[in-house]
Amino acid sequence: MVKVTDYNRRDVLVLLHTKPAISVAQNASKQEKDEQTELYLQNLITTYEGWKRYCATEGLSIRPIPKCILLHHFSNEGEALRMLSFESTIGMFMKLASGSQPIINLDNLIPLCYGMESEIDARLKELGMELKIRRHLTPTERKKVKYPFQGEYLLGTVGATQQQEEKGKTFLYTIMSRDMWYFGWSNTPDFKKRLDSAGGTDGAREYKRITDKRQKDRQLEIEGLKQRNRELGEVEELCIYPPPLKAPTIIPYLVAKCEDDDKKTIKTRTIEAKMIIAGYVAYLLGLRNPIRPKSDIGYSVNKCVSISLADSTSWGEICEFVKLFWGFEPMLEKYEGS
Repeated sequence: MVKVTDYNRRDVLVLLHTKPAISVAQNASKQEKDEQTELYLQNLITTYEGWKRYCATEGLSIRPIPKCILLHHFSNEGEALRMLSFESTIGMFMKLASGSQPIINLDNLIPLCYGMESEIDARLKELGMELKIRRHLTPTERKKVKYPFQGEYLLGTVGATQQQEEKGKTFLYTIMSRDMWYFGWSNTPDFKKRLDSAGGTDGAREYKRITDKRQKDRQLEIEGLKQRNRELGEVEELCIYPPPLKAPTIIPYLVAKCEDDDKKTIKTRTIEAKMIIAGYVAYLLGLRNPIRPKSDIGYSVNKCVSISLADSTSWGEICEFVKLFWGFEPMLEKYEGS
């Protein structure tokens, strides 16, 4: 896993995170691995679209030169991906934090980091910022929050249940259970079959497969115990603990619609990216399903986000959406230590 910058820039921090795969001798020293990686990256980085766009920036007086500023070697791809998700997620917050060090983040689609909340909190504090809840909005305050994106907010309205497909319109949706949420977009407002498609690898489908499998596996385990009880001639009813599992109910909701007749759907995908980031922020802050507020602390199951579609001006919109959707106001506060 490597973090790359432009060696020739001093006025701004240029960042690009990637996970290249290279082969080295089994007994190679760290220095030899570093040297081979550096040499390989000189050619690899120049093929990245983000780097190409950066090199084409007007006003650059000196040709950009990619330089590693962080380099980790892994023999296990899973560990490398975990480190990549952590570093690129931190890079996302650096990009979103207005007033921080000037930064040009060249990452596009990044894997979001899960299960490392304390590590993310510690790194953000090292960088002088802290993600916190500013306040819990009252019901009256929450009703006054306006939808921060282009289009019409439909969640919880009669229009959400009656919405029909419209030419030139796209639809933003969320999929939620008692302890998870997922954001996405579609050309149709009908999401009834959204989770039925076989073979999908997005977070919502995987969540459904995992929870359904847990229910089925527990049921098979219980049937096996009952069968063994019968074979042993036991007459007393078997006490089953833990009891049978029931997979969480998963419900899609129409959140909003957007006028977007562009073939690349940039407007819609930009809103989707900001909603995904909002969902990730809600996960880090330990918020709950807003429709079932007495549920467990929830988490996001969106695996990735197109961070190239957001910038420091997006943070205000993301905060407004968290206020509207969850009823809490987040903040990236300046951290000065204890």
